[in-house]
Amino acid sequence: MDTNKLNGLLKSIKQQFTLSKKIDFDEMGISITIETITTLEELKVLEAIKDFEGGSYMEALKKSSLAYAIKKINDVTFNEDLVEYDGADGKLVKESKYLFLLHQIEGWPSAIRDVLIVAFNNLNLELESKVNQNVKFEVFTVQPEPETAKIHKDVNAPDGFKVLDKVEEPEGELTETEKLNKQVEKELEQAQQIINLKAEETIKA
Repeated sequence: MDTNKLNGLLKSIKQQFTLSKKIDFDEMGISITIETITTLEELKVLEAIKDFEGGSYMEALKKSSLAYAIKKINDVTFNEDLVEYDGADGKLVKESKYLFLLHQIEGWPSAIRDVLIVAFNNLNLELESKVNQNVKFEVFTVQPEPETAKIHKDVNAPDGFKVLDKVEEPEGELTETEKLNKQVEKELEQAQQIINLKAEETIKA
C-alpha cells in the first residue's frame, strides 16, 4: 500500500468536508474565522459540559463549541493544540488551544457569542446540505409480503391453494351460536380442501 497516496487521500477527504466562515465586526476592527468541528471534538464538547443543566448547559455548549470552532482572530491563527503566552507574572504559560479560547470567550459579551454561534450553526447546515447533495448510494427496501402469502399462513394452507373468500355476515343478524356454526363450517371446508389437494398430489405421484 502506498502510504503517501493513502495519507493524501484521507487529507483530501477531511479538507472537502471542512467548511469555514469569516465573521467581521468592522467597526471593532475584529475578524473571526470559524470552522466545522470534527466528531472527536464534538465528543470532547459533550464530555466538557456533561455536568451542566438547563440554561447553564446551553451556555456551556455555545462556549465549548466556539472554543473548538474558532481557527483565527484577525492575523492570529490557532492551528496548534497548545498556545503559549506571557502570564500576569511575566512567565511563559502553555495552555491547550481549547482552554485558552474558552477563557477568552467567557469574557466576551453574550451578544458576540450569540452571533458567532448563529454563524457556527449555519456552517453546519451548509455542510449537511453539501453532503446530502453529493451523496449517491443504492437504497435497499424491503418488499411487502404478497397478500395471498399472508392468507396462506393464516389458514396453514400450501402455496398455490385457493383460499375461500370470506363472506362477511352482518353482525347484528346472527346469534353467537350461529356465528360459531359459521366459523366451524368454514374451517371444515378449508380442511377438506387441503385433504382433497393432498390426495390429488398422491395420485399424481
